[in-house]
Amino acid sequence: MAISQRRSPSSYSRPYHVKLVYFAAVLKAEVQRLDRNQSREGVNLEYLKNVIYQYMVATDSVGQQAIFNAIATILHFSPKEKKAVMDSWKTYSYLPSMSSKR
Repeated sequence: MAISQRRSPSSYSRPYHVKLVYFAAVLKAEVQRLDRNQSREGVNLEYLKNVIYQYMVATDSVGQQAIFNAIATILHFSPKEKKAVMDSWKTYSYLPSMSSKR
């Protein structure tokens, strides 16, 4: 189709326009996910190990929250992933420091 024959965006039907908007959002989310994945490749595993270790041995929930934020930053968690973790903590009233010590 020649450039002069292309339809303007306003000439598309509403359902088609909705599909285009949806697919644009899906593609944008995928590009963001791929960018996060690519930036993770340079993460120093020794540093990440130390941060996760600090998280696991932290004795208070405030410290764990701060360390979780560091982990989420290092691993480039999406806002949706961060929210899912926080929601699961609230839903199950779970923070590792609240569990009983053996």
